[in-house]
Amino acid sequence: MNAALLREAFAFTELDLAENKQRRLSARQRMRVMKKQRRRNITAVIAGVVCFAVGAILLLPIVQSMSIEGRLGPLVGGIVLVLLALLFFSGAVDKPPSEVDSVEGKAQFVRRESTTWADDVAISETDHYVVIGGHEFKVKPAHYEAFTQDHVYRVYYGPEPLGTLSIEYIGPPEE
Repeated sequence: MNAALLREAFAFTELDLAENKQRRLSARQRMRVMKKQRRRNITAVIAGVVCFAVGAILLLPIVQSMSIEGRLGPLVGGIVLVLLALLFFSGAVDKPPSEVDSVEGKAQFVRRESTTWADDVAISETDHYVVIGGHEFKVKPAHYEAFTQDHVYRVYYGPEPLGTLSIEYIGPPEE
């Protein structure tokens, strides 16, 4: 089995694999997660500020007049937007995931066809997966070449946004 092909297809290094075997993220993987988390945090803060501002604009006249008479819509809308802002702000302070898990098993290939419609035009897509130990890992079609059907692999992965971290070839199936 060509371990270099696995490393290239899934963008990990020998150091990444060594750290993942110890159930830890490598420094490079931590940086990648922090970048993704930073983008998500910025988006959450911007959405939170917008929701809070619009909610405050809706609620300000009600607070100034101290009367909700005839203003039930803006009151409910303002409260919902302020609560939504709090939800976005809480998402911005989530701790990035750091758990590394693994699964081992024979590689099985799965393709799923789907069709969506846009402006009366059918758009067909095919998603490719490698199933290992009962877990599905989405792959690009070209990455199929990195696997041999029914051979045994160990996949190190984490929750989103981590996904697949590294893959280790164990060997051919036992007869």
